Amino acid sequence: MAEDEPQDEQAPEPEPAAEGAGEAPPPPPGPPPGAAGGPKPEVGAYISKGWEIVKADPVLFILGYLVLATIAGFTMGLLAGPVMFGFFRVAQKRLKGEAAEFGDLFSGFKEFGRSFVTGLLVFAVCFAVAIVLIVIMIILSFIPCIGQVLSMLLYIAAWLFLGPALFFVFPIAALSETQPVDCLKQSFAFFKANLWPMVLLSLVLGLVASLGSVACCIGIYVTTPIAMVAMVVAYNEYYLPNAPQAG
Repeated sequence: MAEDEPQDEQAPEPEPAAEGAGEAPPPPPGPPPGAAGGPKPEVGAYISKGWEIVKADPVLFILGYLVLATIAGFTMGLLAGPVMFGFFRVAQKRLKGEAAEFGDLFSGFKEFGRSFVTGLLVFAVCFAVAIVLIVIMIILSFIPCIGQVLSMLLYIAAWLFLGPALFFVFPIAALSETQPVDCLKQSFAFFKANLWPMVLLSLVLGLVASLGSVACCIGIYVTTPIAMVAMVVAYNEYYLPNAPQAG
């Protein structure tokens, strides 16, 4: 009887590689905006660009600001909205390298309804915060010693954070088609996501604007326009690239 010839054994087929095997793992999510590694405003660069734009046409910006501030002052701030719209739009044009004339400073009056309501909303928020502060400070005044300290700290904290929260309301409203209430919401949302960077930005530009008061208050007609133009620069270079709703 013939011996059976040995049969070749077939090697087992390799198992298919698991999906995604060998691929590099996805990078860890970055820190949220406002965290230690979040977007930081380049405040010095904004001020430098603001200075260069104002210096290039001092008549337009310094004399223009003087005229607009006079209008706002004589109307008890009621026309602050249209005034701010016009100034920010002129600054935006110059930042983009476009032509802007003195008459463009009054462009906010062409959208009087939206610009006026924006100014009214900002005033209403500040007024409401002031009323709440007064009530709380009256209550704290009944607490000896520590009540006065708490009142002072509360007052400083309230205005320290309110300014940054409202910082981008006018630039958003003046330089986009966003409605006033949404401008308020978006500015607050951006402040909430970038709290300490916004506090820094608002505080530094506020100090720049007030530096002119050293020269018998005349200098504010130079330093305030610089700070306001720097706000427009910050809107373009800090707010727009980092605000989700602006994308």
